[in-house]
Amino acid sequence: MKIIVFDTWLPQAHRKLYNSIIEILSRSNSLIVINKNDYYDYVSDNIQYKTIPLLDLDHGGLWYKRIAHIFNFLIARLSILWMKYDRVLITTYHTRHFGWQKKWMGGKPIFLMEHYNVDDIAYPLMLDHYLSYANEVHHLVFAPFIGDYINSLGVDKSRIHFIHHPLFTEDLHKNSNKDTTYINVLCPGLSNDESIIESIIDYERDHSILERNYIRLELRSNKDFDNVPQSIRFIKGFLSKEEYESLYNDTDLVLVTYPQSYRFRFSSVILNSMTKHKVLIGNNIDIVRYFSNKYPNNCLVFSSIKEFFDVIVQKHTFNEIEREEFIKEHSKESIEIEINSIMESISY
Repeated sequence: MKIIVFDTWLPQAHRKLYNSIIEILSRSNSLIVINKNDYYDYVSDNIQYKTIPLLDLDHGGLWYKRIAHIFNFLIARLSILWMKYDRVLITTYHTRHFGWQKKWMGGKPIFLMEHYNVDDIAYPLMLDHYLSYANEVHHLVFAPFIGDYINSLGVDKSRIHFIHHPLFTEDLHKNSNKDTTYINVLCPGLSNDESIIESIIDYERDHSILERNYIRLELRSNKDFDNVPQSIRFIKGFLSKEEYESLYNDTDLVLVTYPQSYRFRFSSVILNSMTKHKVLIGNNIDIVRYFSNKYPNNCLVFSSIKEFFDVIVQKHTFNEIEREEFIKEHSKESIEIEINSIMESISY
């Protein structure tokens, strides 16, 4: 098949993901890929890049962004106007604007990769926009429960397709110099529920559970908290790849504390933890429960702050058998079979 990979946003947060997706697709398909500033850097004889000038959508006010979004779409669409293709994969799209954009994309099957858009449709106005086109396209989701959710809102189940999320983090590099006196717990994400973090601080201040059990908790947050116990420290600001990898290599357990607004998003922290042989502890929301049900020894759920402390002081051993299944399911070979099967099964 010849597939157009169409994206006028090209968000930096998804750069590794999208490069991995086109690598997988190009193994057995011919791709035409919208690109700018070498956002995509994977090289293959099966990929034809259309490098075009796109306005920056990360800066400027609301009206600038709206105009820039329209301009970018029109420029990108004109660049492929006369090309022949069989499928369209849109990796990032605007929930409100895609209704009119779809009418300009021709008659070939369109596949939308669902990200933050699933958060958007919690709002009635956005849901109305979404449902105006949702049953005329196909949706790729990275977890079945996300597909179940958009199906419950009115999207035909036959138009929702689950694929596993690619892996693009490095395996663990053992740190032989690590201080084994303490158990290190790392909370590396920036999408934390600050109220949970504050409750953990308060509980530790009152009970000294971490201190008495020789546990050090490292949290990423840009918020300042008062009277933080010595057993808890904060990591602020941007982390380089080397710093990020070093933190993972030195930690014993990984923690996520996602807000409820995150419940239908995916989690790269969970993927990284499994890849790097780290037991993960997470609060009781959909994405954590999903992985806990699949890998109950390597992904643990807590429903209260007391339960968090009860879990964290236990002895945890990473289950390598669960990881082997995880690696197999998320391998590029498995995802290639999944996505090709989906796209080949659709005909207009």
